[in-house]
Amino acid sequence: MEKYHKTDIAPVEQENERDETYRADNPDIDYVRTESNYHIIKRQRSYTQFINDRIAELHLPTKVRKDAVLMCSCVVTSDGGYFKKLSPKEQERFFAECTGKGYIPRKKSIK
Repeated sequence: MEKYHKTDIAPVEQENERDETYRADNPDIDYVRTESNYHIIKRQRSYTQFINDRIAELHLPTKVRKDAVLMCSCVVTSDGGYFKKLSPKEQERFFAECTGKGYIPRKKSIK
């Protein structure tokens, strides 16, 4: 699990929501595969706005500390053999179920 503070959120969002025009310092990003990325949860606002809205909903008794962890990320994976047995649709379903959200098929066809 990775923990993120306020200043970390925008760069993480940039990388997570990248398109074919995004260029990062990370040499491990395979830009040819970027078009295969998909969202399990449809994003309707920026990460920062989502976090700020959620904090407001909580009606916290004190102000959030400047050094507070505001977001975390986890890597959900399995051995390569498991995924090789799954079709792309089944892989999407696997990750959707990991989020606790329902499966949302994407509109774009899978290659």
